[in-house]
Amino acid sequence: MRRKKTIAIIIIILALVLIMNPRSLEYFNTKLVNSKSDMVILKEIELPHSSQIAYEKFNNGVLQYWDGILYFHDMSGQQIWTLHLGVINPILKTSGNSIYVVDNNKKQITRVSKDGELVYKSIIERNIYDFSVNNSEYVLLHQIQENTPYRYLLLLNGEGKKTNEIVLSDVEIMKAKVDSSNQILIHTISTVNNKIENNLQQYDIKGKLLSLDSLEDKLLLDFYYESRGNLILVFEDGIKAVDKNKGIKWETKTEPIKIIHKQIGEYIALYNSDSKKSGIVYGKSPEKLKVINEGGSTLSESILKERPIGIDSNKNEIIYYSNRSLYIGNKKGEWTTEYKYNSDIEKAFIYPQKYVIVITKERLTFLKF
Repeated sequence: MRRKKTIAIIIIILALVLIMNPRSLEYFNTKLVNSKSDMVILKEIELPHSSQIAYEKFNNGVLQYWDGILYFHDMSGQQIWTLHLGVINPILKTSGNSIYVVDNNKKQITRVSKDGELVYKSIIERNIYDFSVNNSEYVLLHQIQENTPYRYLLLLNGEGKKTNEIVLSDVEIMKAKVDSSNQILIHTISTVNNKIENNLQQYDIKGKLLSLDSLEDKLLLDFYYESRGNLILVFEDGIKAVDKNKGIKWETKTEPIKIIHKQIGEYIALYNSDSKKSGIVYGKSPEKLKVINEGGSTLSESILKERPIGIDSNKNEIIYYSNRSLYIGNKKGEWTTEYKYNSDIEKAFIYPQKYVIVITKERLTFLKF
């Protein structure tokens, strides 16, 4: 009888230890939240702990570059194709129909079709610092000649042939891109007469300078042409749309922007946080997500539960994620799904038909909600 009582007491103590353990609490909380979210795991791919695995969202699936091989999985987890490239530490970017892989060890750029077929390999004279692609398959390569004041922007066509080169001197290129409008946009900073000049240069596809515009003395985060032909300038504290005649179509002010996500042709999602108002005096600053359409109208502004480390979207849904949680809603600011994760999230992508892909160091997970 005493033995039974002793065993019962031990069981109760163990149960209390399990319940009070933070890891156990996290597990139970995770199960509770996940059961409410109706998330279904379709497939999981276990991965080695490696920083050499690169991922990129591509159409209705995900690209994975691992150990010299490029994989493409669709949004349900099916492996569609693989291609051996043998590149070490690649830079990976995509257009609507192609994948581009830069290999600085060989000074080479490779274009792969959406079906996994090799289109071209082009040898480049200098190392590539960064590059931009558009849906017309133009590639703009940002190159730096070491120990010189020169910066090079090399333009390649869809066959990987050099079509133009823009050479700038005594400036630092902050960002350069070949836009969907087939215009080349270059944000530069330089020092003239002990003053910092902040400029946006625009060239046509033939390398002809179209305009050189001085920017406000603010941090420019992004710039691109939207579907109506207006130039969108995203500054740290707001967004401005400029028409072809340099007139301001619309302008909106925000708290400091931390993350920008564009759903081209639809809307812009901005994560804002005013760190100046945090602390003992003001209390914790709320994390906000503001969604505006291409006409500058605010579609929603919502308070977020956690500080996001990334945002993704499709035409109808928006997902933001913290280290251990996924939150899914819409552009109206209605957050309907919350999903707790038991390992650190590196990236998360959302697709049509309610598919989600989550990337951690341990696994690649395909979900549906």
